[in-house]
Amino acid sequence: SLLGKAAIFIPYPYAAGNHQFLNAKILEKRSACKLILEKDLLRENFPRLIKETLEDKQLLEKLAENIKKFAVPNSAEKIAEIILDL
Repeated sequence: SLLGKAAIFIPYPYAAGNHQFLNAKILEKRSACKLILEKDLLRENFPRLIKETLEDKQLLEKLAENIKKFAVPNSAEKIAEIILDL
């Protein structure tokens, strides 16, 4: 998100609490990414989704602009500070 790059998320379906899907869904609802479930990932539709996304310059710009809104600069340092404070 910090780099403002358009992304297609494929959440790992067995992640604890389905957190990858839930996080990606928030981004998708705010037009900050494309989301495809692993179970829907077919040989035919994934390359098509990538091609359609790459060819749609307005979509790429919108995804890039919107995902930047979720960026947290220096997040690793901030987490380390919180841990050290504890």
